[in-house]
Amino acid sequence: MGITIQAVDIDPAAIAGRIVDEAARRKAQEILYTLVSDYVPRDTGRLMRDVEITPDGITYRAPYAARVYNGEGLDFSKEKNPLATAQWDKAAMAARKEQLIALMQAYFNS
Repeated sequence: MGITIQAVDIDPAAIAGRIVDEAARRKAQEILYTLVSDYVPRDTGRLMRDVEITPDGITYRAPYAARVYNGEGLDFSKEKNPLATAQWDKAAMAARKEQLIALMQAYFNS
C-alpha cells in the first residue's frame, strides 16, 4: 500500500491564490521531495525510486510505504541514511521548513 504526503504546516488555502499554475505547484512538490529525501529510510532504495510527484503531492508507491512511514515496530538503520525516520515529511519540515520556504520563494520569484 502506498502513501501520499504533502507539505505540513503550510496553509494551502492561504497561498492557493498565489500558486495557481500547475507547473509551479509541481515544482513545489519536487522541492519538497528533495528536502524530504534525506529522511526517507533506505535499504534497497525502492522506496525512494518508486514515487509519483504531482502538483498535489508525493506518492510513495512501494507496497510497504505506509508501514515504513508509520514506523510501527521498525528500527531504521542509519548506515545508508543517517537521518532515516518514520514520518519523514514531518521530520524534514521540522528541520528544514525555512529552507523549503526559501527555495519555493526563489522559484516563484524567478
